[in-house]
Amino acid sequence: MVPRFRLGGHAGSGALALALALGPLHGAATAQVRTAPLDPGVVHDLMLDAEEFTTLLFPVELPGDCVSWRLEMSCTRADLDLYVGRGPLPEVEDVFDEAVYSGLTEDVLEILSVDRLTLPPMTGGEWWVAVNCPYPDESTVLDDAGRPVAEAYRMPFQLSHEYHAARTDGVLTPGQRIAQTVGRSSGFFRTFEVEVPKDASALRIDLLGASHDLDVFARRRRPMRSRSSAMHSVEHSWGQETLVIDEGSVPALRSGAWFIDVFDPWMADFDTEFEILMTYGTEPPAQVLEYPELLAPQAKGPLSAASIGVVEVLAPNGDGGSGTVLNAEGLILTNAHVVMATTGGPLDEVVIALSVDPRRPPIELFRAEVVEFDMARDLALLQARTGFYRQPIPDTWSFPFVEFGSPSAMQIGEPLWIVGYPILGGSRNRVGMNVSRGVLSGFEPIAAGLTFKTDGSIRSGNSGGAALDAEGRLIGVPTSVLGDDYGTVGIVHPVDLIPLGWRQRHGIRVPRGAK
Repeated sequence: MVPRFRLGGHAGSGALALALALGPLHGAATAQVRTAPLDPGVVHDLMLDAEEFTTLLFPVELPGDCVSWRLEMSCTRADLDLYVGRGPLPEVEDVFDEAVYSGLTEDVLEILSVDRLTLPPMTGGEWWVAVNCPYPDESTVLDDAGRPVAEAYRMPFQLSHEYHAARTDGVLTPGQRIAQTVGRSSGFFRTFEVEVPKDASALRIDLLGASHDLDVFARRRRPMRSRSSAMHSVEHSWGQETLVIDEGSVPALRSGAWFIDVFDPWMADFDTEFEILMTYGTEPPAQVLEYPELLAPQAKGPLSAASIGVVEVLAPNGDGGSGTVLNAEGLILTNAHVVMATTGGPLDEVVIALSVDPRRPPIELFRAEVVEFDMARDLALLQARTGFYRQPIPDTWSFPFVEFGSPSAMQIGEPLWIVGYPILGGSRNRVGMNVSRGVLSGFEPIAAGLTFKTDGSIRSGNSGGAALDAEGRLIGVPTSVLGDDYGTVGIVHPVDLIPLGWRQRHGIRVPRGAK
């Protein structure tokens, strides 16, 4: 029987299922080699005729100092695949095994972005690009009326590529903040040169104000060519990074030329603004120790206090969740699992980020200690101890906080606002506050007491945040989600599960009617 599929290959067309079942026909595959150069920065209009060949091969030569490389292929007629390999052109049957990178999505547009920090890293030299039609060549292609389509095997597509070579975007001088952006137009990196004098005891790099995760790498004498060549690096998922190299570092600081690279590890298709500040010494410069002025709450009504009183809680390994400030001194309520170490106990320290401007991701401003921890109730209390750079918190600083409501007075059907910083809360890896609305839809008993069920959205990263009543008062902590193929329900741990001992030790005023 001759297998049949409709032209396309996107979800629901039937072509994808056939392609997954049969895969590329390695034995019957044929290729056409295009020896004409694939010029960078040019959109090439090309044709793949699947009746004659299943694969198009292109040779590409990248310069030795190439740092990043991006390829785009678009085909609205069919789901074509993109393969990229290193070295001379392979035999067509070896394309799939020898490819270093591949784009195999069902999207019209395939994008491959690689650089010196990709694993495996991209290097300069001889490469090849293959465009493949994964459908069996003996299949009959039908239109929507079930009739054979003339010229159906002729698949026009566009292919382009661009690369960025090593360069220097600026020279850093001590104490001078440089504003810059990183994104596709820059090759997802920026490089800065520093001339370290002989009498310098330390080199300090502070990356500030990034709304997206950026990493910092340093290397002596010449710009970096690979991840392994970086002598020093810092790769948190925070919006602020600090790299310090001194005589005790391995390798130690030496005088002469150093190159500092700021990379976007996500290769996001948008520009990210940041500031970079270089100083000689290990202590944080005065410019980074200033506390920003908090904007007045932008939200109206019940969410006004929560818009700045709900904070992001960040662990050193990049994990995290949310929390709610309970008083002006920086006492913070969250879930125990948000601040749990791999040993099962609490982390020694976490970073607290506040929404200075709700239209932007929160800024890392404080470091907090876990002062109470109870996995049975999945609750924890944190106390802000220092600023982000371990500077003292000014006596005049007053933390914005959220007032308690009364969970025992809540009835089924009453509204609940869920406030936090979900991981999937936007197109960037660092997102601003996210608010969803639901109702108290029921109760769920646990060993420690009664929890609330809600249809409000609780997603990864929201854990530890705030569940607010209709007046914007703190009712509970969004904690977990129960679900299956038929739906989900969120679980909120009400604040009356806070142990009596915690309340007494930390001066927490129990809501009226709480046990």
